[in-house]
Amino acid sequence: MKLLIVTQIMDKNDDLLGFMQDWVFAMAKQAQQVTVICLKKGENDLPENVQVISLKKEKGSGKIKRLWLFYKYIFAYKKQYDAVFVHMNPIYVVLGGLFWRMMDKKVSLWFAHYHTSILLRLANFFTDIIFTSTAYACRLQSKKIVVVGQGIDTKRFAYKPRTFLQEPKLLFLGRISSVKELDVLIDALSYLKEKSWHLDVVGAPLESSKDYFFSIREKVENLQLSDRITFYGKVANAQTVAYYRNADYFVNLTRSGSFDKTTLEAMSTGCIPVVSNTVFCEIFPQDLQQSLIFSQSQSTDLSEKLTSLFAMNVQKKERISSKMSEIIRVEHSTLSLSRKIYEALKA
Repeated sequence: MKLLIVTQIMDKNDDLLGFMQDWVFAMAKQAQQVTVICLKKGENDLPENVQVISLKKEKGSGKIKRLWLFYKYIFAYKKQYDAVFVHMNPIYVVLGGLFWRMMDKKVSLWFAHYHTSILLRLANFFTDIIFTSTAYACRLQSKKIVVVGQGIDTKRFAYKPRTFLQEPKLLFLGRISSVKELDVLIDALSYLKEKSWHLDVVGAPLESSKDYFFSIREKVENLQLSDRITFYGKVANAQTVAYYRNADYFVNLTRSGSFDKTTLEAMSTGCIPVVSNTVFCEIFPQDLQQSLIFSQSQSTDLSEKLTSLFAMNVQKKERISSKMSEIIRVEHSTLSLSRKIYEALKA
């Protein structure tokens, strides 16, 4: 099969979408040829059967020029693809769907977000398949939805055994904004002042969230936790593995209904995840859900969960760590994802 992938950014150094290089690399192993149309292009290391074409946002192109280039490319390269895979942006399916149907191309969309927009509903009309990571990750009511897992590069995010004998090391990694509820984690840890722990915060705020970020820094100072919490700022996705492998516990406070792949990356390396998102009931073994899932926005419940985890014997922590990594290898690797996508597109 020859495949067209449409995505926002192709740049291995991007802090949010750098993982797309892993996905494209995995899909290229299954395909004769892969053509990527992206909004913005950066640095990439991809196989010879992959061609990346940019809508030139990195060079300052405006919306009208980008729209013109999009239509130019989908027609100019029409002989170089049999099927289309659009990542997370229903607008591209809406813009190109009718023409792809006329060209007899199989059209698919990857979508994993709790928000169901008008654009998504329109895209559903033009797609043959909507891929998503879990049964709860796409709230659209459609018979076209196919669950394929998330797609983690388990070689890059390789498992590292932990000893759990030293000071507990916690990690928060992601965009810093009020919806990520870093303040809830800070409050939870403030209740554990008498215990030994350290938190690494990796990520930066958007311009619209800078006031929230400043309030977080102020909270840390007021609670006298500055010597226990280190802020690292924005880090490229390709470099996050070092932070995952240095941590024992990964705390994610994303609300239920959405799906944050950073938790799966952390699990792949052996981090023990602590989350509020009930979507993970679908991923965690039933006997561990009570220990690893806390009530949304409840700092006291989070602190109790962390206290219990810290107190577990080392052997149990090691078993949980190993089990989390195994779940990702078996059910959520890029190889597994690419195979499922190709099987569905060829059907």
